[in-house]
Amino acid sequence: MRFCLVLGLFWCGFAISNPAKADLWIGGHGDIGVALTNTNELELHFHFEDAVDAAGGGTIPAGEYAPTDHSVFVAGPPILRPSGSSWDFLGAPTDSIWYLADFVEPNKPFLGWGLEDLDPADWNGQLTWNLVSVVSAPTGGNFSLWSESFGTPTVRFATSDGITVADAFTQTAGGHEHFFLGFSREGIYQVELGISGNHKTLGNLSGTGVFTFAAGVPEPSSIALLSVVSTGGCLGWIRRKRRTKCS
Repeated sequence: MRFCLVLGLFWCGFAISNPAKADLWIGGHGDIGVALTNTNELELHFHFEDAVDAAGGGTIPAGEYAPTDHSVFVAGPPILRPSGSSWDFLGAPTDSIWYLADFVEPNKPFLGWGLEDLDPADWNGQLTWNLVSVVSAPTGGNFSLWSESFGTPTVRFATSDGITVADAFTQTAGGHEHFFLGFSREGIYQVELGISGNHKTLGNLSGTGVFTFAAGVPEPSSIALLSVVSTGGCLGWIRRKRRTKCS
């Protein structure tokens, strides 16, 4: 009971000081997208082609939003970490994993990674996503990103062995992909992601963004009232520095 009270007070304070944090994305398809600004930076953002489900029974309107505007809810129940050494990147064999899948599941965000805003003709080769840092996480909590084929994982990011240059993957401009995301402890994770590439005219470009994931807590039903103080879903985010066409 005391834990729930403390958690509730924490989240209320978090949401009031950052009103858009009350806009938990709890279902529907959206992407972490990238755009090129007129200051020659790569800008990470949320992209919702259609409205998505938000905590409290509302929706987040279609549009593009700063990483700080919304949090991604990773619903339970968790699953037990798969057995076998190929899954050690997730954590200990006894760890429970809160996850998002690379396919549509009811009552969960379907999170994609999209470079549709970038013209393939403008880039030399592929762009590289990388895990920059985990700004905050529950004690002992590991964050992972992977793809899976016939039960065999291909790891993209994993914090269980530290963060290195190996925590990266490439993607073609104009492309769109889905992966599994895993979290080994219940709680709030703030993950800093990076993107970089070589533009044919502008040279090497990069950008970063910090995205918040709520693994298991708080349950959307427990924060329904917070939606009244939310502004992120209503006001959205106007990217005034957007480069609309690269030459």
